[in-house]
Amino acid sequence: HEMVATLVKIIITFIGQQLTSPSPPNSLTSLSFSFLPDPLFQKLLRHCLLRHSLTDATFPYFIGPSLESLSLSELGTNLSDLSLELLSATCTSLESLNLTKCHSFSSSALLRLFTEVKTFRHVTLAKCSNVTDEVIKALIDNNSSLISLDLTRQSLLSTSCLLLIAQKLTHLENLSFFGCDQLTNDIVISLASTSLESLSLARCSKLRDSGLCHVIKQNTNLQSLNLGRCRGLKDDSVLALTSSVINLTHLDLSSCTSLSVSALIKLFAGFPKLLIIYLPYCENVTDAVVNQIALTCRQLRKIYLSRQLKLT
Repeated sequence: HEMVATLVKIIITFIGQQLTSPSPPNSLTSLSFSFLPDPLFQKLLRHCLLRHSLTDATFPYFIGPSLESLSLSELGTNLSDLSLELLSATCTSLESLNLTKCHSFSSSALLRLFTEVKTFRHVTLAKCSNVTDEVIKALIDNNSSLISLDLTRQSLLSTSCLLLIAQKLTHLENLSFFGCDQLTNDIVISLASTSLESLSLARCSKLRDSGLCHVIKQNTNLQSLNLGRCRGLKDDSVLALTSSVINLTHLDLSSCTSLSVSALIKLFAGFPKLLIIYLPYCENVTDAVVNQIALTCRQLRKIYLSRQLKLT
């Protein structure tokens, strides 16, 4: 750890010297740290992000033709379209990109990125600004082998765009529509992937039992399911889980107010592998439900039970 920290300090110092020297290099792209072992590269990148020293001027140091993974999550505020356009032109082998809470990139720059780079496997656009239908369509058209897509809080995308995602991305293993309140039951029923391991439909108020039951029956390898605040769900979808899915480890039923006590008991009786359970504001959590969890879920690490008025 000390050696890594020392290397990071040396590299950061060198970058600072290069940028402030009387005769800076003609092209910052003449040197790239993307060749570094991934743990060191990611540590260096995070170091710069946290200190707000990752700018359009220093960004070229961190990219290169061999770069496969890049996370600018929450801290890419000092970057402009110039950096994203350089990324599009340079990193044609990029597989994983995280732009969570990145608000400084325009829709045109995002569109170019997802048009130019055709190797994406994992894309996170949670709360990322300026994600339009055109941006998502470019991503789908040029990266049909995506296995992970996070569209948390992308509530401005049209229903036709969400339907296209459901129908075209057949290899998805991880999908988040968290907070996409425009998601309809018909879109969920149209999900073509049968390989889903993680699915978040939290705060999708239009979701109903028929849609969820369809997804569950064709994705029996689900391990993580987030249904928080899906108040339109009733017992049928919960019982469908118990008959189709066997490897569930993470389950969020926060504010699912229409589930009966008997359904919850049957649900937890069928999932001994559960590690994490969220039940805040899930109204019918009684002593009998918690006793069933204690009896069945012997590997449980965390359970959230805030606002449970029926527990003694």
